Amino acid sequence: MISLSDCIKSNDFELDEESPEGYYNIIKNGRVVGVNYEDRNIFVEKFIFAEDRKVILQREPDNKYDINAIKVIGSCNYHGEFINGDMGYLSKKVAKQLKGMNSICATINYLNFPNEVVLNIHLNDEEFKIFNSYKLNYEEMNKFDNLSFYENQKGMEYEKDKNIDKAIEHYEKSIGYNFQGSHPYNRLAILYRKNKDYDNEIRVLRKAIEVYEIIERVAQNESQSIKLYKFKERLDKAILLKQKYENKSKA
Repeated sequence: MISLSDCIKSNDFELDEESPEGYYNIIKNGRVVGVNYEDRNIFVEKFIFAEDRKVILQREPDNKYDINAIKVIGSCNYHGEFINGDMGYLSKKVAKQLKGMNSICATINYLNFPNEVVLNIHLNDEEFKIFNSYKLNYEEMNKFDNLSFYENQKGMEYEKDKNIDKAIEHYEKSIGYNFQGSHPYNRLAILYRKNKDYDNEIRVLRKAIEVYEIIERVAQNESQSIKLYKFKERLDKAILLKQKYENKSKA
């Protein structure tokens, strides 16, 4: 066991533990936040000087501050006694990146007396590929920023001139390039709704959700989360309207 005096001399431990077998590191330097709340720091200080340290990540979907919240729990051998305790949470940004991932585990990257804990986060092979796919899709989307912006602008110009068919044509091209803004998705959904073309409205809203799920996870912009939620709400309403319209047509 590392003594208190040794720790104070070095002030920190750079452990950088490796991924468990079958797992891949996706996040280094994932700082544990909230350590100083609710007396968690008392356990954390013991954890830093203990042996056989382990970290457990636990989702907390009922957390009133963050539905993606992931609690960090420590387990260790402190002076011959095995103890457990809450250490804090992964940051909101990291937790959002890990949304929907079920294989997450953590190892210790770095400890600093008196209360700093930094983790490495890992996923199994299957979810590692999924996690990487979001990044790759986002990078691919960024390649077509100029084209998607141009097509959206053309759509706006044609719509202003009340040439709706041409506006729809260019808006469709814009979302085909995965435009990273809500305008062409909003306008297409509205224009298709006016024509009671629910199939195309639903298709466009699903496309918006697909794009915004990538943006939300990778770009970490809070406003994108709000837009994603609204698109999901609109999709539910569009599906319901389609069902009502079809039932009315059959009657």
